[in-house]
Amino acid sequence: MAHDPAPAKAMQHLLKDDTQVYKQFVENESFKRFVGDMVYAITYA
Repeated sequence: MAHDPAPAKAMQHLLKDDTQVYKQFVENESFKRFVGDMVYAITYA
C-alpha cells in the first residue's frame, strides 16, 4: 500500500484540539500504523 497522506492530515487537524494525540501519532510508530489502518478501513471499506 502506498503512503496515504490522509492519516497525517487528520492528525494535523487534531493538533488544534489535542496535542497529546498528535504527539503519539508522530512519535509512536505502532499508533501511527493503527490510525492509518483505521482511516484505510473507514475510507476504503
